[in-house]
Amino acid sequence: MHEGAKYRAELQDRRQELIDQMTRFEGFVHDNESKRRRALNKYFQELRLNERRQLEERRVLNALDKVKDVYALSRNFLFRYL
Repeated sequence: MHEGAKYRAELQDRRQELIDQMTRFEGFVHDNESKRRRALNKYFQELRLNERRQLEERRVLNALDKVKDVYALSRNFLFRYL
C-alpha cells in the first residue's frame, strides 16, 4: 500500500507540473498573440498614414504646378509686352 500511495503522489506531482507548464505555455501564446495584434495594428496605421502623406504630397505638387503655370503665363505676358 505504501508503494501505491507513493506512486499516486508522484503522479499527482507530475500532473501538477504538467498543469503549470500548460498554464505558462498558454500565457506565452496569449502574449505572442497580443504582440502580433499590436504589430498588425501598427502596420495598418503606418500604411494609412503613408497613404495620407502620399495624397497630401500629390495635392501640394498639383498646387505647385498650378502656381508654376500662372507664373509662366505672367512671365510670358511680361516678356511679350514689356
